[in-house]
Amino acid sequence: MRIQKIAEKDSLLLVNNLNYFFGHYLIALVNSGDLELIKQEYDELVPKVTVPFEWIYGAMFRVCKDASSPEYALKLWNDMLKFRVPVQNAHSIARFCGALYSKIDLTKADSYINALVQALKKVQYESIKPPETLLSRLVSLHAEIDDLDKAWEYFGLFKQYDVPLTFAALSSLLKAHSAHCDAQKTEEVMEMMIQRGFNLPANYVRDICWNVGLDSATVKGLVSGFAENAYKKTKLESAQQENYEQS
Repeated sequence: MRIQKIAEKDSLLLVNNLNYFFGHYLIALVNSGDLELIKQEYDELVPKVTVPFEWIYGAMFRVCKDASSPEYALKLWNDMLKFRVPVQNAHSIARFCGALYSKIDLTKADSYINALVQALKKVQYESIKPPETLLSRLVSLHAEIDDLDKAWEYFGLFKQYDVPLTFAALSSLLKAHSAHCDAQKTEEVMEMMIQRGFNLPANYVRDICWNVGLDSATVKGLVSGFAENAYKKTKLESAQQENYEQS
């Protein structure tokens, strides 16, 4: 491999450290945004020549997200575990979980869930606050495979770790419970969304509520709650724009 031969000869460029040299080489590939090129070079280099640092894996996860390639993000995460790459903060885990928001093959959901559970154990072991993307994806993925008991179990971790509730987690629970025509849970999730300040279109709210059999008074209250959130958001954005123009 040409880059390896250059590395072995140019000690000045390397600062006498192969890992740093190849780390910067991989980051240069990351900056190109070309996932196929990253795959090719990564497979040539790792692990026989080098093992990337945690922050480099984090950067590669970002490219996986941009390229909608959750399967390669999963491979990189498994490599991190296999090569015992130290996880010192939640940043790389957050980027890994972010890469899993692309559409995944649900027939392979167990592999993704196992990886997410391993990530959760990592942050718990290191006493790191779980990133919201990790908890969100644990909830949403379990909701997608219709394991709602487990989805709610992981949902409880938001409160346990004082992590703000996310739209992704709540909307996945809303979709799952409304599909089961569970009126009580559908209303409960919508109320939480309103309390959190999220917004949903009025027609969408009405359709879901009527499909699950909620009464008209409840539907009216939910639509009103989401409309108020939308108004507050618009008012805030207008004020921020006005302040920006005056500054």
